[in-house]
Amino acid sequence: MTSIRASSEATEATPPASPLEAMASRLMDLVTATLVNGIPVLVCDRAGRIVLANDALHTVLNYSKNELLNQSYSDVCIDLALDELFEDMEKTPAVTSRWSGDITLKTGERETQMMSATISALRDATGSPSHCLVVISDASGGGARQIPTKGTALQRPGNYDGDYAEAILNSLPGVFYHFDDNFKLVRWNQNFEKISGYTANELLGAEPKMFCVEEQRELVYSRIREVMETGESTVESDFLRKDGKRIPYLFTGTRFERHGRVGFVGVGNDLSTRKRIEEALRVETARFEAQVESSVDGILVVDENFVKVIQNQRLTEQWKIPHHIASNPDNAVQLEYAASNTTHPDEFIAKVHWLMAHPNEVSSDEIELRDGTVLDRYSAPVLDREGNYYGRTWIHRDITARKQSEQRIRHLASHDDLTGLCNRNVVQERIANAIDAARPGRRIALLYLDLDRFKIINDGYGHPFGDEVLKATAKRLQSLVLPQDTVARYGGDEFLILLTDLDSAANAHGIAKRIVAGLDGPLIVNQRSVHLSGTVGASIFPDDAETADELIGNADAAMYWAKELGRNTFQFYSRELGEEAMRRVDLETRLRAAIQNGRLSLAYQPKVSLKSGAIVGCEALARWHDPELGHIAPGRFIPVAEESGLIISIGDWVLRAACAQARSWLDKGLRPICVAVNVSARQLLQQDFAAVVLRCLAETGLPPELLEIELTETLIASDTERAAETFGCLSASGVKLSIDDFGTGYSSLSYLQNFRVDTLKIDKSFIAKMLSDSGNAAIVRAAISLGHNLQFKVLAEGVETLEQCRFLAEIGCDEVQGYFFSKPVPSTEFEALLSIRDAQAQQLA
Repeated sequence: MTSIRASSEATEATPPASPLEAMASRLMDLVTATLVNGIPVLVCDRAGRIVLANDALHTVLNYSKNELLNQSYSDVCIDLALDELFEDMEKTPAVTSRWSGDITLKTGERETQMMSATISALRDATGSPSHCLVVISDASGGGARQIPTKGTALQRPGNYDGDYAEAILNSLPGVFYHFDDNFKLVRWNQNFEKISGYTANELLGAEPKMFCVEEQRELVYSRIREVMETGESTVESDFLRKDGKRIPYLFTGTRFERHGRVGFVGVGNDLSTRKRIEEALRVETARFEAQVESSVDGILVVDENFVKVIQNQRLTEQWKIPHHIASNPDNAVQLEYAASNTTHPDEFIAKVHWLMAHPNEVSSDEIELRDGTVLDRYSAPVLDREGNYYGRTWIHRDITARKQSEQRIRHLASHDDLTGLCNRNVVQERIANAIDAARPGRRIALLYLDLDRFKIINDGYGHPFGDEVLKATAKRLQSLVLPQDTVARYGGDEFLILLTDLDSAANAHGIAKRIVAGLDGPLIVNQRSVHLSGTVGASIFPDDAETADELIGNADAAMYWAKELGRNTFQFYSRELGEEAMRRVDLETRLRAAIQNGRLSLAYQPKVSLKSGAIVGCEALARWHDPELGHIAPGRFIPVAEESGLIISIGDWVLRAACAQARSWLDKGLRPICVAVNVSARQLLQQDFAAVVLRCLAETGLPPELLEIELTETLIASDTERAAETFGCLSASGVKLSIDDFGTGYSSLSYLQNFRVDTLKIDKSFIAKMLSDSGNAAIVRAAISLGHNLQFKVLAEGVETLEQCRFLAEIGCDEVQGYFFSKPVPSTEFEALLSIRDAQAQQLA
């Protein structure tokens, strides 16, 4: 018989780092091999501790793994003198260090069994016996008998006769073989014949190559040479049967000397089952690794000593771990690197250490990395079915997007989505809190800002462009106040600015003035310069209001009053303003009803030639007479119409009614008279105005040359490109164009090069003072000279005296319009004026 030394082919290829590791590897492979065949095996050290046992032994002894390991051998085998056995091993050569016989095993609380066993010495690198290997030959219970009063000592194999030795060889589950010094088979067991398929006569004298496939022969013979040189070796190769079938086997060999001749003996065990298990394990491992690698989560598994077992690529990417750190076997290096990427490194490391020290704890928390990434970290122990702890798993899920969404939802609850400013709910709450916390003698101011002409820009350029204007305005407003002040978007183009803890109302006055001035300049939006101003209304606590709603309402009323005063200004609340705001709301309601019920009318003011004195045209002006309020001046209802958006309906109605009237005069036989109509910025920017005009001319039948469109410099400045395109189209169709209120609007005259207008109308503010103010007179002279140089006719508005007419005639003005000749009159009166003036002109001729 020979000692059995087990190792794997992988162990042969990579020598263990120490004798102790080599011993452990060989023992584990042996126990694994015998596990497949159901042979009970245990290993104990010289102190009598059981250090290794397979499942087959647990079954025989009715012990669990935890109960059996590290027990004393004497608690299991009650009749073996272990000290004497190791002393005998010291004296016995390695090639014959095996003992066999009957031992008594304790299989229960009060039960024992006597079983046949073989004991082999396992030696360390120095050759000294360090462990003993016990293989139970008969564990079926068939040989069990009552325990003797005194244990039976083990005897050397030589003390048994040949029949007993033969029985032992034939009882082995694997194949036994003995090759002599010529590598000829001289002895084998029955299993060898059975499994190989050869007869005894065929086996006698056979060489090892007879049982090897050709491609493995070199490997097998290299291990045989190793046996002869070092005393032992193992090899995994196929056992070639007579019928050609190949069976995976683990062959062991030990050099054996008998009667002066050296050969080798060994056993072979079928690895088919183990191979199938290994293959199944490889498949299962591959599936597991594929699942781990395909996971969207970062996964790390460590053993009980915090040694890395599994780490997928996703975790490496989440933590941005460099390759040289991820591949470092010292997991502490990676831990330190990961901690340095978190916002709280010390807390991160402390939590890891705490969990490793508390194996049964399950944990879930969130980690924020320095780059803003947020990870949901879950950690749980790795346990087997019996609850044994083998390490810990860590799963990291990137929840950055979810956290950002949650943060955005919270932000949207309190902030305007477009501008990022506080929304109306938050500012109302802050106003209320500021009132509650106001100190005696201190003031709170609320500024209500409305952007002038924003609706025109928003509708004309489109809502996306309007949104960009609002965002740019929000940034500018924040730059005009202090960090502790609140700027909020209240809705649309309306903003609230809350100023707290002021010394007096004068402080708010200075800030309001600064805001109005700060907005009165061009905004560059999408590489386009936008001229936008703001109108501000202000109310003061506790002077004007006692609650947040009252403060907002009064600031709103003040803002509307500021718009009435001309916009691009600010106004503080007073009781009179509140009453005026109510009147304005009433006026807008009445104006809507007037439009719907056809209560608007047109009046026509003549345009007179200074050379001939004849009426050369007229301007159509909207008039409104309310049943209760009576005549309402255009200066009152036109601003309301502009602000409310009703100006588009009014403007379109004025255009159609004026064209229809001019056509009617032609049909009555009157000479052709050109009628002028004012255009608002809203009409130009919120619709295809050129198409509206041309369609109106076609439907009324008025020749295009009898219609004049008047546009202001302010309107041109609102969108020079669109105005040029629109009026270029109208001019090409024959419609006349004039610039109204010349000199009061856009400061640059470059637009005149892009507009082929027919007439410049000098604003009446210059005409009224030109006889008493040399500066105004110079402006009027310059305007006339400029118009003529550009080949435009020049008309003076607001002419009310004969002296003004004479002066204008002397300096070359072409036409005049004003109360000196006639106020705006209904169409019938205009017809009479026209007839009178024509008759006078004929008499003078």
